[in-house]
Amino acid sequence: MQPITNPQEALPETDVLSLWIDDPDAVRLFTHQHVDADAALSAALIRLVKPDVELRFVPADTTVTDSDAIAVDMLNGPRAVKGLEQGSAFGLIVETLASRDKVWKVAFGKWAKQLNITDSGKYCNDALLFVQLVRSWRAVGLDDAGCVDRAEEILRGRLKVVRKEQ
Repeated sequence: MQPITNPQEALPETDVLSLWIDDPDAVRLFTHQHVDADAALSAALIRLVKPDVELRFVPADTTVTDSDAIAVDMLNGPRAVKGLEQGSAFGLIVETLASRDKVWKVAFGKWAKQLNITDSGKYCNDALLFVQLVRSWRAVGLDDAGCVDRAEEILRGRLKVVRKEQ
């Protein structure tokens, strides 16, 4: 099976993501406005890896082309990564990070598996539905940035627990 590539980019999504993560000058992160679970968790996970990243929320059909930027859970442009092969952008990011350090798979592998199913529109019967978290955050008045902040708190806490246990 061929790796999924962005239609406007010759590189596989995993390479686009890895090269961006490794580039110290790559500091801009885009995701779509009115974040869903995949967008919120993906942006939050990236912020754990690159805490100084500048996060911007744009319309979902925005094309991101700047080499210092990446667009998570978006489709347009050579800098977009959607995680089509995995099922979610979050799944792609976890898989990419896990290839570097197993702590990422231990911490978020099961979460990625669930989100891969949920984001692909397939039925899943899980105790925690990330979709419900985002809806709940919206219900109490959080905007896109607030949803990503809350997602980051959850991810940061989970990572801390896993690192303590290892």
